[in-house]
Amino acid sequence: MAMKPSKDAIERYQEIFLHYARPNEPVLLVTKRYEFLGCGGMGYRPQPRDYTLQTQIRFGVLVAQEPLSIIDNGNLSVLVQFRVERERSQWVKMEGPIRIGGWDTFGRDPDVPLYSRDEHDAYLQKENEKHGLRKTDFPLEVVVGSAAIQQYCLERYHISDCLAAFHLLGLSEGLTSEFRTRDLEIRTKILEELESLLARETKIMLEIERIFASTRRGVYRTLSGVTVCESEDDARIISAGSRDLLKRIQGEMRNLLRRALELGMDQMPWVRTFQDRPGLSLDVPQYIQALYERLEAGRS
Repeated sequence: MAMKPSKDAIERYQEIFLHYARPNEPVLLVTKRYEFLGCGGMGYRPQPRDYTLQTQIRFGVLVAQEPLSIIDNGNLSVLVQFRVERERSQWVKMEGPIRIGGWDTFGRDPDVPLYSRDEHDAYLQKENEKHGLRKTDFPLEVVVGSAAIQQYCLERYHISDCLAAFHLLGLSEGLTSEFRTRDLEIRTKILEELESLLARETKIMLEIERIFASTRRGVYRTLSGVTVCESEDDARIISAGSRDLLKRIQGEMRNLLRRALELGMDQMPWVRTFQDRPGLSLDVPQYIQALYERLEAGRS
């Protein structure tokens, strides 16, 4: 059964939202709740330590004129031109309002901070807040305006999420200097990880080719010995571990490329140079597009 917050709670959610809301401004809505994600079968009763903090963040650009939100069937609908949220582990741009309902917050009072159900963990959370080492969590957090959203994401370590959302919403031009620096760091790290995975992929592919080429001699030689390899069936058996490893590496590459596409690295002009390799440069959008197409073609 769908959970609905009380009328007082949903009206308070709207009050919080409207306090910050401004037409045509980007908005970030964050909902948090402690939830048990394990299996409750065989009579197991979840313990306080079994509940973990679940965070959902959603971005949008508010409509040009009021009303900026409505209460609809017990839910708060924030009216945006477009919204960006996670779907099947990737960020996507959608039409329609951002809806905040009972499942998002379990009907909690939005003014009451959230702490772990485990007393010891809750104590540590509060101590870290006192010393400025941790920000307080609330069931609903509303941030409006490009600069404010970027600052929130920097403090909460949602940097990649913010960059992906800003790209999809066409807000990348409004990045602050600090965020541009972090943006470059993230994009550079993606390229470095792809380069490392490509080197491993090449090494494994060459090894697999060598195994299959061994059928011409009837044996496959390694430093540890000699293995009979007289047919393609023998080669497939010998190369099984390498082929599984190749699939895992290519899966990691696809995940990195998914992040690269979210950040617009296949579109944004960028020629990367290398201090340790003078004269070498890389057309990043072309590189990302070609690698993505090659890996996708390999699926079929």
